[in-house]
Amino acid sequence: MAEIKTRYPSTLTDENYDEWFTRWVAWFLAFPDTPEFGNWLRADIQAFDDDYHAKRIAAMEAEDAQEAASAAWRTAVKALRERLIKLRISLPTLTPGDDSVLDTLKLRDEVPDDTDKLLDYAEIADNAWQPLSGDPQYAPFAPRLNEIAPLKADVDTKRVVMGQAILAYSTATDEKTAARDVCHTRERAVFNFFRGEGKPDEFWTSSVYGLGTGGEEPSVPIPDWPGPGAFEGNYLGEKTVELIYGPVKDATH
Repeated sequence: MAEIKTRYPSTLTDENYDEWFTRWVAWFLAFPDTPEFGNWLRADIQAFDDDYHAKRIAAMEAEDAQEAASAAWRTAVKALRERLIKLRISLPTLTPGDDSVLDTLKLRDEVPDDTDKLLDYAEIADNAWQPLSGDPQYAPFAPRLNEIAPLKADVDTKRVVMGQAILAYSTATDEKTAARDVCHTRERAVFNFFRGEGKPDEFWTSSVYGLGTGGEEPSVPIPDWPGPGAFEGNYLGEKTVELIYGPVKDATH
């Protein structure tokens, strides 16, 4: 994979930013540890890099855990629904020609698709079944009817686990974003320091900032900075052309 170079690091994906910022830290720390190269901005940047990397990986793992928990919950819901649907089809064979058993066990209505309604439906059916569970008449279907309660409990349990996983992923994502913001703030400070120092374009193009590729937005041109007197004698009518320097708050805006 080619090295990413960009003057718009905020446009990079989390993964690409992680890679880019690590190279940026190495680039900046390679300068002499002197005020001429903004050494007061060196503090903690390696820790910032390490923290962002750890938080990004943690967020990825939390996302995987959330997806796994959601899949497990959906599987549990499907198992409960299928058991109830099959019971509605097969129970009337207990007394051929008479499907009143569906009324007895509260399975007359269609099995709902909505999960909350499905759980209510299963609970009502199980409550109807429990007093009859010892009746020999229902013995052929007892093993199947006895599955309702544990299948419903499995859905309830997996829903709790899924909720916890969703919350953990949200927290991990917020922490990752905060860690990236810390990195971004320091990097922009360094960027503006070197801009304020009037570094020539060659300085930027040979750096991790490159020519502005790697981001979605076009790069901000950084011209060769003029020497003293470069604008002497340049006039527009009665007004002298002035070159105004100022800090860039964020190269993405």
